Amino acid sequence: MLKTELRERLLTIEEYFVGMGKNNALFHPEAAAAAAINPVLCGSAFTQHDALQLIAVLEAAEQELHYDGSAWLDYKLSCKNALQQLGFDTEAERIQF
Repeated sequence: MLKTELRERLLTIEEYFVGMGKNNALFHPEAAAAAAINPVLCGSAFTQHDALQLIAVLEAAEQELHYDGSAWLDYKLSCKNALQQLGFDTEAERIQF
């Protein structure tokens, strides 16, 4: 289970993407990715399959035209931190955020 501080950070960044998306469509892919990822990361049972799906969602969002600002970088780094907290070896999987 994720530490409370990291869980809150992920949810706060998602709220930021949603809010910014109201005026700028470039935030929609980032908001959609966070909406798909956060419930899985913040849930009680997390598997390697979940980790691989999380990575796929992030990679798919990267391929779309999106805002790609500092909040997106922060979100990706927070996801990597979350994966590490949940016991996933991000170095072995060569996760490049």
